[in-house]
Amino acid sequence: MELTQNTTSSVRKVATIAAGASDSSAIQVGPHGFRGLAVLFPAEWTAADLAVKVSTTEDGTYTLLETQDADGNADVVRIKDIATGAASYRIFPAEVWAAGAMPYIKLASIDTVDQTAEAQAAARSLTVVFLS
Repeated sequence: MELTQNTTSSVRKVATIAAGASDSSAIQVGPHGFRGLAVLFPAEWTAADLAVKVSTTEDGTYTLLETQDADGNADVVRIKDIATGAASYRIFPAEVWAAGAMPYIKLASIDTVDQTAEAQAAARSLTVVFLS
């Protein structure tokens, strides 16, 4: 029996960050997780990085997805240096695959220096592309 895998399939969902908020609406991850995650940003974006928060339930507590370097220092998995004033398409770093094991995610607008919440000035709709 030959096993094959479609490496070009994707699912798109919209996540909305409300005006004055930093976290998006919850997104249910498919039953098989994902191998990559990309985001289409609107031209209007308050300068911030974008991180992933994960939870086991839709209404549960969401925590930032972090990795550790060889020295044990934690780092938030995020997209950095997002352009403002022009729509853009960005891919999360490879470590984001770990979020695929969780059934729910939120996208979080975070400060570029200290990774604290960074509120968006207006409502933002982000198209999330799950690559499988």
